[in-house]
Amino acid sequence: MLCMTVGHAFAQDTLYVMKNGVVTQKLVVGKDVDRITFKAPQPVQTNTAIVNGQEIVLNSALLYSDGGTTYICLSNADHLTDFQTSYSGDIVLIAMPDALFGTDINFETVDYAENPVYAYYLEGGEPIYGASDDVNDWKASFLSATIKADTLNGKMTVKMNFQGNPDVDAKDFKVDYAGNFTYQAPSANYFTIDGTSTSVRKAFVKHEDDGSVTLYLSTGDVETVEELANAYYYAAVNVPQEALDGRTIDVQGQEPYSLILVDNLNNEQSEISQGNAGDAIGSLSVKAKDEGYVATIDVTGLGGTHSLKAYYDGVPTDAATEKPNAIVVNQKTTPLNKAIVTSEGDYYNVYFFNDADATANDTARADLSLKILKSEAQGDIVPFTNDGTGESLVITYNGETYDKESVSGDTPNANGGNASMTLDGDQLNITSTVFAAVKEGKHDIKTHFKGKAVVL
Repeated sequence: MLCMTVGHAFAQDTLYVMKNGVVTQKLVVGKDVDRITFKAPQPVQTNTAIVNGQEIVLNSALLYSDGGTTYICLSNADHLTDFQTSYSGDIVLIAMPDALFGTDINFETVDYAENPVYAYYLEGGEPIYGASDDVNDWKASFLSATIKADTLNGKMTVKMNFQGNPDVDAKDFKVDYAGNFTYQAPSANYFTIDGTSTSVRKAFVKHEDDGSVTLYLSTGDVETVEELANAYYYAAVNVPQEALDGRTIDVQGQEPYSLILVDNLNNEQSEISQGNAGDAIGSLSVKAKDEGYVATIDVTGLGGTHSLKAYYDGVPTDAATEKPNAIVVNQKTTPLNKAIVTSEGDYYNVYFFNDADATANDTARADLSLKILKSEAQGDIVPFTNDGTGESLVITYNGETYDKESVSGDTPNANGGNASMTLDGDQLNITSTVFAAVKEGKHDIKTHFKGKAVVL
């Protein structure tokens, strides 16, 4: 429905054109003797985002809830279909606890520990600008930060104002949106640990040599089984071939199975199996379909105190899938065709090259280099730390060095990082990430190499 409303502003009248309850145009009205004429039409675009001084027109919105958190995606694209696809694009992403949706959120008063809230502009899935309500985060760039998001009569409104701090050359981050949105229902594939619910975001399947099948269910959207160590939680359930008919297996019964629950946040692992279930009670089942699997887990008493309820119905990724040897920054991939490892006292120096013909004399032109304590190169995740005796990890890329000192302080060059490495003879397996590197437009620097290296 189209309607017009004439209002008065100072000496000249103003005409507003509305469509479906939304102001689409603002026209200046001048008066002649005999009639009203409309001069100098001035279209008003209400659905916009201001990101570090740049205006972006917002044409679509998506609302999604998962694990007690509400996510809002706002984009220049004509339509957003689902959260997973939207998250990897160029969007404004706002997150808040379900209980705060529809309320006035002020970062000065919201309790970060109890009610985490954040808003970022993402390019290619990487955060470029914005902040969380951690006082040490948002106050580093903004003088104030407020958010209000709500839905009414099938429309969504979002008002957000992060006032940039000119003392650190930070500009405003604002959103003004009122319009249609797509609602995505929570995933049916859930993962509930100790009463806290989230989704199964990634699943892998491994066909064991004895014919049994292991399903890995992860709360993190990781690419390979090796990266499960980066997920907050994951479970691995194994059943024999004959049990893939979906039968219910009592964890205290006589049918063979195993179940492992890994909590990477607290560095805990709980494991039960047939005949070794301890005080755990409950059941599990895995059913093979023409395509994919259905898995159900309902067990309490894991590790004595933990409970796990999980459901998955889908087509998992083959666990044998290898991650390519490459450096990835802002969706740009540099294949790695050679790795050279040298020894320097308590450290390994690792040099990565796209050039397969590189030699030890070429280390200065390596595409990326990494220095890590030998004592830490045991496959565990090693962050940037310094205990006073030396750095645990140093990464150099594109002329920039990342270590504990550089990622800390008032002007960090990244939001941290980590690496994991093993070296068995000449077989090198290493994965590293520098998070939100400033020099790379706040994109991550991800590196992976698995294979034969030149060890000097």
